[in-house]
Amino acid sequence: MVVYIHSTGTEFGFRGEDVVFDVPEWLEALKYFISSVVSRCAVPGFFFMAAMFLYRKPFSWKANALKKIKTLLIPFLLLNTFWIFFSLLLKMTSSLPLLSNYFSDPSDSPANWEAFRWFEAYLSNRYITLVPTWFMRDLFVLNLLAVFILKILDAFPKISAAVLVLAWLFVPEELYKSSTWELQAICFFGLGCLFVRKNFKLEIFDRVPALIHWGVYVALVVADLLTRGKFFNLFIHRLGVIYGIIFWYSCATKFKAGGLKNFLLGFSAFNFSIYIFHELMMSCVQKVFARLFPATPTFQLFLYIFVPMIIILYCVTLSVLLKKYFPRVYALVTGDR
Repeated sequence: MVVYIHSTGTEFGFRGEDVVFDVPEWLEALKYFISSVVSRCAVPGFFFMAAMFLYRKPFSWKANALKKIKTLLIPFLLLNTFWIFFSLLLKMTSSLPLLSNYFSDPSDSPANWEAFRWFEAYLSNRYITLVPTWFMRDLFVLNLLAVFILKILDAFPKISAAVLVLAWLFVPEELYKSSTWELQAICFFGLGCLFVRKNFKLEIFDRVPALIHWGVYVALVVADLLTRGKFFNLFIHRLGVIYGIIFWYSCATKFKAGGLKNFLLGFSAFNFSIYIFHELMMSCVQKVFARLFPATPTFQLFLYIFVPMIIILYCVTLSVLLKKYFPRVYALVTGDR
């Protein structure tokens, strides 16, 4: 889902202006359906599950912080530094005739950054190099505050639940500079904590017939599509994100042992690798393809649907090779998962 969220276009600003397509209306609707509706529950779901796994048993602040330094902070620093220096390399080579059509605007090179801007590049959402790594940054901060968050939520569980749900459903994106990154991180991490602390089990959703899950989710998706661009779409869209987590969990529980379930479980070992490796390569491939091939509707559909599949296979292959031939590097970059 995260790969398809990033499949809508080239997003790394350091490669210059994106290639502008005259996108057919039906393809825009398809992109919105897959990337902005169905897939949008992925990242909130990650925060929700991260909180559930953390709070399901007692932990000490020190032990948890040390663990998260290894699994989140070190990979974040390594990967974000790599993206920044890769950006520098692209700026330096953008004057070459072969690359000039793909990488432009060398004036914004990290080579020209002041000291504070280097520091800010690791923290501020307006730096596009954080696109693949902001999740690790926010999750690490939430883990540092985990004990404090627990005390607040345990002291005021009902009020906290109401505030978190209402904030997610109604706080406009404009208050977050057109980004819901921190909003979804805080809300779903907090809700995951409350879910565990109130002794809820995910199995409660299994008691609801699958047909009802399908009916509710399809109704929310259709409502989201029909109200796109209208002022109350924000509420419907975010309600669909909440129910999307429930829906996809209920779907996952229906897989029987063996066959597809075993394949998905084995494939899940590469989830983090796909997350950290996909964005840069996919954006570059999209950029190159867009320059080489005519922007017909058929080609645009291929670019949107099939390039992510190719990139997922690339990420898995890269992970297998790194794990086999450079196990220490792979362990360091992936937090030894």
